[in-house]
Amino acid sequence: PARTTRPDAQKTVLRNEQRAWAKKRDAECSEAKIRADTKGDVAGGSAMALELLGCKSRMTEDRTRQLGAKG
Repeated sequence: PARTTRPDAQKTVLRNEQRAWAKKRDAECSEAKIRADTKGDVAGGSAMALELLGCKSRMTEDRTRQLGAKG
């Protein structure tokens, strides 16, 4: 894991980056954003749940690759 092998100062930086990333992920994957991006085609129910999970999954995969590249 990225946090366990780093000095304390780097762990703090990583923690702060992760907190900022989580806020960005939540904003990008919000119901309001998805509703706007799909022009209302996805307005709730199971379709919205799938869109939310898909969005968070894609962003998490991207973040995992970013962290892997940092070493």
